[in-house]
Amino acid sequence: MVQPYFTIGRGKVYVGRGPKKGKAPYAVIDKEGAFVSQVAYAGNFLESSAKDAEANLHFARTTALRVSDDGQIAIEDSTLVKLQPKTFFATDAVLAASQQGMTNSAYRLVKNGRTLKVVTQQGVEKTLKGVYPQPKGGKTPKAYRARMPQNCNNISGMVTSGNNGATTGRMVPNGADELASFAAYAENRREHVSPTQASDVQFQIAELVATLMGGQASNVVGLADIELGEDMHRRRRAIIDRVAVEYANALRGGGQGLNAHLRRLRLNQHAAPDVGEAFVTLSIAAEGANGKVQDLASGRSFTPRWSYHFGGVVAKSGNDVVTLENYARGADGDPVGNASSDPRWYFQMYGLKRGQSFHEAQVASGGFANPITMTLRSPDAVRGIYNNRVAEAQAQARRRAAFNRRVKVGATAVAVGLLAVTVSVMEAWSYTNLRSKLPGWV
Repeated sequence: MVQPYFTIGRGKVYVGRGPKKGKAPYAVIDKEGAFVSQVAYAGNFLESSAKDAEANLHFARTTALRVSDDGQIAIEDSTLVKLQPKTFFATDAVLAASQQGMTNSAYRLVKNGRTLKVVTQQGVEKTLKGVYPQPKGGKTPKAYRARMPQNCNNISGMVTSGNNGATTGRMVPNGADELASFAAYAENRREHVSPTQASDVQFQIAELVATLMGGQASNVVGLADIELGEDMHRRRRAIIDRVAVEYANALRGGGQGLNAHLRRLRLNQHAAPDVGEAFVTLSIAAEGANGKVQDLASGRSFTPRWSYHFGGVVAKSGNDVVTLENYARGADGDPVGNASSDPRWYFQMYGLKRGQSFHEAQVASGGFANPITMTLRSPDAVRGIYNNRVAEAQAQARRRAAFNRRVKVGATAVAVGLLAVTVSVMEAWSYTNLRSKLPGWV
């Protein structure tokens, strides 16, 4: 059962000791100033416009909290517009799992000495430890003063794989078996899908969603390979427009059938990465002659503020996750600063309940047109899923062949023949469904 994270209001977060007869949920922080965030003054999260400027740090005495459903993670409750958390709190068990999941990360989570006790809605008390991120190796920065890449794909690459963006590009979609198989296929065919060259993947997956809901395939395989002469540019834009329309129509009219497909494929509000994996949201749209695109859900024609946004996951408990993020600050009017060494990283919590997902947060930002959100994991992991499925199919085929050789003729043979046809049809759907849905799969 998907449970939401819950919030504890500022008035129920105490310092030093809790109320004598406190009604759950509530929380108790051991020391004032333990809730550390960066805040925007006149829209600027930096102390100045200098490239070596530090973030405006704020040390709150008390604050409202988002708390994971099981009470094992807590973070300042924020929409990220004026306040962005620089720390969060988690149980030792969550932090141990995070350390294991971040083995390949360029960062580690370091305890800051602060303790937060959370009393959940059920009255269960949890002890959480405050943490901040610290780069592995090299000179150790002061707490909260670490510098990280500014662009979301770069910091996500560092979070997930210790590589400044390139390894995020080598992460591929993770969902149901069909999507994993497709991801492995795309990975093997093109070696990697970079954030700025992900059109094949994002549009094929959007088309898969539309096709599952009764849309018509548009043969978008190879979009990134189309030579962009003027005629080809128009052809590519026409294909993208068609996919965008079909995808938007599927989202508008899909109902529960659509929701089931999205959940199975781990897309949009159902994207659910583990520690060491990442979210990515991308627009499904083509630029018009004026450089603008149309968001078909709202009817708005605009120039998207974001081409994509990544969020690498550093902690998880139940269905709730914490990401370590940043973004191209100039797009929001902040000074660009030093894009390769920026102090304005932050943590955020997302869940799977309505209104709590990474996808919904990106939609609410207004920066995307017809957005699609997917879970990304390393290509080796996805290729492993694909190879395991192939090996399983081959083993089943061998077992079925051996069984058929032992079967007697007559009525038994007829029954076994029917069984074999059923199994073959099921395998054909499991392993080649995407091939039938997306022309061009070879």
